[in-house]
Amino acid sequence: MGVTTLDDAIRRVRFEGWCALDAVIPPDQVASVRDEVVRIGEAQRPEKWDGRDHIDALINKTQVFAPYVTDHRLLGVAEALFGPHVRISMTHGHTQAPGYTRNNWHGDWPFSLAQDSIIKAPYTQRQPVHVTTLWALTDFNAETGGTVIVPGSHTAGNSPGGDLDYDQYQPIASERQPEMRPGDVLVIDSRMWHTNGTNHSDELRVSMAVRYAPWWLNVLSIVPGLAEYEETVRRRDGLRAHDVMGMSQEVFDALPAQAQRLFQHMLVGQRVPSAEEVLDDA
Repeated sequence: MGVTTLDDAIRRVRFEGWCALDAVIPPDQVASVRDEVVRIGEAQRPEKWDGRDHIDALINKTQVFAPYVTDHRLLGVAEALFGPHVRISMTHGHTQAPGYTRNNWHGDWPFSLAQDSIIKAPYTQRQPVHVTTLWALTDFNAETGGTVIVPGSHTAGNSPGGDLDYDQYQPIASERQPEMRPGDVLVIDSRMWHTNGTNHSDELRVSMAVRYAPWWLNVLSIVPGLAEYEETVRRRDGLRAHDVMGMSQEVFDALPAQAQRLFQHMLVGQRVPSAEEVLDDA
């Protein structure tokens, strides 16, 4: 059900807040990506499992999907919204077991009311600041519990948990549940209200989330080990999130050259040139 041209995708995301792109991962390559996400999810699964695996910092655990994050349509949308200096801020893996139920409406960081480092509502800016891409590694539809969205909600100026008198757990008349095949990608403005559907099937639903950001979006407050993050942890009585993690040189070197520029800001231990070297190169 994806759009057919880059111009269509840009227009849809600007005005409706979303679009779907066909076959970002070629059909004959999807299984290898899906199997990796499932393997990692199972390896970290706790003894008491609630039916959902959430894999933080997925790119640090597998680079099998890295060749596809530079798809010209994904970068085309991000660069149309943010300019040429785009980076990837977060990567996650998700699995949802049969019977896993629908959750609450939410926007993604920095529009999540559950975190300290957020853009305060009401959001008055027209400029998008973050794009969430949701990658179907198995079928996404009403049966499997594919992502549910509220088109146009990116302009509402608030998150569902805010002061708009919406129950975060109740259906909304204008909601949609886009159908996608394995390898398709749902692109949404991160302000958009969305949630998972209930998995009514007898199969595990598997997906990834990759978020694209402009160079100026500050992720330092959500990087473990850095001062801004650790101060937040102290304020929140030790509650730690691991959405963004530093990247080792080994992982960075394993990335395709085209993808490296999107992750370079995460690389730990980069050499900083001296002032004299900078002046000599000028």
